[in-house]
Amino acid sequence: KIINDKIIGNILYVDSSFKVPINDKRNFRFVKKLGGGALNDVGFYPISIMFTLFDSKKIKILNSNIVNQNNLDIAGDIKSQNENKIIFNDIELIYIIRESSTEDYISQVDHFFK
Repeated sequence: KIINDKIIGNILYVDSSFKVPINDKRNFRFVKKLGGGALNDVGFYPISIMFTLFDSKKIKILNSNIVNQNNLDIAGDIKSQNENKIIFNDIELIYIIRESSTEDYISQVDHFFK
């Protein structure tokens, strides 16, 4: 209602990020046949913003970047646009493997997108 009634004005672009901290590399998320991989596992959450919050019917992918490690997508970002010309910029999906402090790992992972 807030978005549709433009209470906060016209939305021109949206940034979103979904990061999953993982402490164990044996986690199912690293096994492709069990549904692992960032796109299969958590891709729905940030992508669903386009459809649920903005009632988008058509999405055009402008750019995408998938980061693979050991034949598994561990991170990625998508830039897209809906029929109302709203830009969904840097929809990020990232697995954060916590072997060191959280701050160290976030800075290591974020370099994929700069």
